[in-house]
Amino acid sequence: MKQWFMFFFGSPQRAVATLAVFGALMAVNRAAPGALREAAAGVWSELSPLLVAGLAIFFAVAGLKLIVFGPAKKKKR
Repeated sequence: MKQWFMFFFGSPQRAVATLAVFGALMAVNRAAPGALREAAAGVWSELSPLLVAGLAIFFAVAGLKLIVFGPAKKKKR
């Protein structure tokens, strides 16, 4: 938990930026309820085909690597 707190509030600049973004999100939500939900849904609908294609490529490459090189060997400690 301390790591996340330090990430967002670790310096005065980070604290101001975090609070400014939070305030802007609150203002947008107050001015147009549901706008953030619609924006998030739009971003998700645009990125989901890329995620699906990326996962397919990842599994294809990992499968070929497994077929060609075999399973990874465990390191001794």
